[in-house]
Amino acid sequence: MQLKSVAIRPAMLLLADFCLVEGIAMIEFHGVEKEFPGRGGGAAVKALDGIDLSIGRGEIFGIIGRSGAGKSTLIRVVNMLERPTSGRV
Repeated sequence: MQLKSVAIRPAMLLLADFCLVEGIAMIEFHGVEKEFPGRGGGAAVKALDGIDLSIGRGEIFGIIGRSGAGKSTLIRVVNMLERPTSGRV
């Protein structure tokens, strides 16, 4: 098993390869960032910060991390329920 970490602080992505077909990326992130406006006009909250990630066909990922680390935001960006502030999915 390989371990990959990305800039979802302090979350980590765990990677286990099953039936991997090399060279075929099913999901790719390039410099993905997501910010939410601060409450009451306060400072913006950065949920995702410069995510570069490639998930190949057959790869299985688990997303773990503390509350507020950006796990749900990452999944919402993958399935297009949220649009990234910048970058490309």
